[in-house]
Amino acid sequence: METKELLKKVRQIEINIRGVVNEVFAGEYHSVFKGRGMEFAEVREYRYGDDVRNIDWNVSARMSQPFVKMFDEERELTVMILFDCSASEIFGTRGQVKGDVATEIA
Repeated sequence: METKELLKKVRQIEINIRGVVNEVFAGEYHSVFKGRGMEFAEVREYRYGDDVRNIDWNVSARMSQPFVKMFDEERELTVMILFDCSASEIFGTRGQVKGDVATEIA
């Protein structure tokens, strides 16, 4: 595949993605699922079977019983794929250039 054809395809994909990502409510809601996520939700008493890695030791020390941190589980994540279009992407070995490998990975 030639570079010009590849760039044309990338631009088409970029336009399609922009329409999806810019939805009104994209990323503007709180998950009802509690679990292993990034955003802190609450602290609650430890229950049998809870992951000990989630114990909040400061709260547990103050309350004299174990408490665990709960996080909102993320169901929608933004992913960005960047592609190097410089001349170095033409370099490669055994019939496969770096640009082709990067395209396959993406």
